[in-house]
Amino acid sequence: MTHLKNKLHFWELENLNCYVWLKRDFWKLLVKKKNDKKLTWFEVSKKISINYGSLRNYLGQLNNTKKAQFIPLDILIKLLNQFDIKLKIIEKNNWLAKIRSGKSGSSKPSNGSIFPINFLKEDWGSFIGALLSECHIKDTGEINFSNKDIELIKNFINFSNELTGLKETVKTYKRKNGKVYFYVNYPEIVGKILIRGLEIKLGKKTIQNPPIPPIYLNSNNFEIIGHLLSWLFSGDGWITIFKDHLGQTHRAIGICFGSSKKDQIPQLLLDTMMLLDKLNIKYNKPFQEIKTTKKGKITYSWKIFIKGENNFVKFRERVNFATIDKRKKLDKMINSYVKPKLGNNESFLLVVNSVNKISKIKGYATKHDICETAKLNKKWVEKILKRAVDRNCIKIVGGGERCRNEYGRVPYFYVSGE
Repeated sequence: MTHLKNKLHFWELENLNCYVWLKRDFWKLLVKKKNDKKLTWFEVSKKISINYGSLRNYLGQLNNTKKAQFIPLDILIKLLNQFDIKLKIIEKNNWLAKIRSGKSGSSKPSNGSIFPINFLKEDWGSFIGALLSECHIKDTGEINFSNKDIELIKNFINFSNELTGLKETVKTYKRKNGKVYFYVNYPEIVGKILIRGLEIKLGKKTIQNPPIPPIYLNSNNFEIIGHLLSWLFSGDGWITIFKDHLGQTHRAIGICFGSSKKDQIPQLLLDTMMLLDKLNIKYNKPFQEIKTTKKGKITYSWKIFIKGENNFVKFRERVNFATIDKRKKLDKMINSYVKPKLGNNESFLLVVNSVNKISKIKGYATKHDICETAKLNKKWVEKILKRAVDRNCIKIVGGGERCRNEYGRVPYFYVSGE
């Protein structure tokens, strides 16, 4: 049965080995129904084929006694059928107090008031983005989220606890290389809800090749899409700004996903590209990177890059990162695109004076030195330099030849024309 809908209801959790704790108002209704039919609880236990002692322990929820136990969902359904009560009435009246998976009780119960679960909410978009980047659902259904950035973990816990009704906290572990990582675990009931509601796959990404759930791919709600991509890029993406040996500034936002097969582009990357298209954010063609580990294992990963000032501005407005450090880095990268704010003649004098100033210190000035000193756009500086050379205000004394490593050309060297 497919459950790819916007909402997941409590009564759709059948056959998931769920145990529930119900509020007193529900048990009062059940007692009334039992009395109306003039039955004893022993007779009820016979009719639904369960042990009378077990039934008494479940009934302990009425007065919250020490022996009270969580009632299995399948037993609850039998009880409701016996008294002609629909399962929907529990959700409608908000009678579900707690819900968990497994009989042992090792997993923590979550707040039952979260039903019905509306997956088309911004926080659920963030949760799925985080799940697809830094989490995975274990075979038991338990969810693990880990990262070396404690701010990312804390941000994740803040909204995830509210969604699930849990009160999870940050835990730490140290790897063999000495690096400390932070993590949080969510019990299997959360994993089962996602599996049932969104058909999220168990196991690691490289093996399962999971997609982004269709309700988000087909959504035109840019806010939800932005939240999902924000956590996807915060976990598996990066942002870089640096200068190469020629002085050229490189800026990029990238994201990468692993693949178990050489020529298979991960579905997660294809779906990410689809959502970026919806937000009108351009990216380059995906390319593959093949690496060999020290143990001789070959790994395959696929990457895309977002480049250009306009795309960075759109990314900041519509997606952005989930941590302050990366947000500041994105602001710095966008601000590094300096626009000319002077008139034509003022800019001309500023460039010429910059060449004079730099050449006195270094013996020559490169185009990138001039851009930094004059605080003008590179293309604007190039136009002014051409005019200044034509007027003999400055001279070219070298550069322009091919680099030895064939990485572009050596920048032209300018000096004062005086």
